Amino acid sequence: MQSISDVQTGATLRARPAAAAKAKVETRLAYIDIIRMILIILVIMVHAAVTYGAFGDWTYVDNTTPQDELTGVVLSLFVFICQSFFMGLFFFFSAYFTPGSYDRKGTARFWKDRLLRLAVPMVAYTYFLSRIPNYIREAANEGSNLSFWEFSRRTFLTQADAGPTWFLFALLGFSLVYTLWRGLSRGLRLDLTWASRLPAPGTKALLVVGLVISAVMFAVVQANPINWDYDALGAFNLLPAFFPAYTVLFAGGVLAYRSGWLERISGKMLRFWAWFSAALIVLLPTFLILGGAIDDGMDAFLSGMNWRCAVTCLWFGIASIAFSTTLTLWMRDRILPQNKIAALAGPNTFAVYLIHPLVLVPVCYALTFIALPGMVKFILASLLTAPLCYVLAGGLRRLPGAKAIL
Repeated sequence: MQSISDVQTGATLRARPAAAAKAKVETRLAYIDIIRMILIILVIMVHAAVTYGAFGDWTYVDNTTPQDELTGVVLSLFVFICQSFFMGLFFFFSAYFTPGSYDRKGTARFWKDRLLRLAVPMVAYTYFLSRIPNYIREAANEGSNLSFWEFSRRTFLTQADAGPTWFLFALLGFSLVYTLWRGLSRGLRLDLTWASRLPAPGTKALLVVGLVISAVMFAVVQANPINWDYDALGAFNLLPAFFPAYTVLFAGGVLAYRSGWLERISGKMLRFWAWFSAALIVLLPTFLILGGAIDDGMDAFLSGMNWRCAVTCLWFGIASIAFSTTLTLWMRDRILPQNKIAALAGPNTFAVYLIHPLVLVPVCYALTFIALPGMVKFILASLLTAPLCYVLAGGLRRLPGAKAIL
């Protein structure tokens, strides 16, 4: 039987997040929606960059456009910069809204919603929708002359492709860990009110977090190089090297909600983090050139007990914090709650994330019939795909029952 103090503590924990969540939705959701919109546009641009010669892995590569070295280098640097933070920041904001959702709904409704919003689209894309970009790849790059339906029939059991929904798979895993933690803390009657009393992190604390991420990442890449992916369940390609950052940022999102960090963190730090982020961007190509990436390749930077790998992990760990902090503080203090772009784009961003391969790959394939340099095609593909995705997402969400999932 619970004591009066236990009941009061539980009531406090439930009441505060519920009130806080309502206030945050009313006053701060706009800037978070804008950040999410920027992140999904960067996701589209990264996949377009890999299509036209950047370092990385993606569903479709344009083999008809001549690859020039400068374009490959510039686009690869762009991919490195985005990879350091954009998915980690997605995890942060996903975690930020997790405690409030759990408090309001309870375990059963929380998981009913998670399965509907995450598992359903994950399965739909992995086993059905992914056939569209994969068919284009097979026809364009492999010379397949099968019909779409025959290709889908033959590959249904052998080529499950999660594409971007690896993020949903990972988010389900993090949500499971969070649920187990809540159940354990309830069973042991742990006092969780300490989370609401944590001071907002300052510059030094954030730098320490970045160093911790770097150290763990360096340990991970000794067995799993930065570009090595783990094939979970035969479909979900996960990059273990970046999961230290994803884990820390997810935990940070939960704590940020409980402690109100996003409201209380000092905007005065923006100047430092903005300049620091700019320095990191300048240092990246300098480090890669001086480290011999052009002459010796990237292997020593991606794994191994050597200074190149250590500095690469240090750069990624610090950059994950620097770029995320800069973007968040910049938008927080400049986007008004009534922002019209946020109101239009925000509800559709999740759907855009899910469907962007269905738009980007056909757009890139269409551009193969036009003789243009790879960099120009990258720009065109990015400019065409992003708005098309938002238009398509808006239409899809008008279908009966779609808003409950998308």
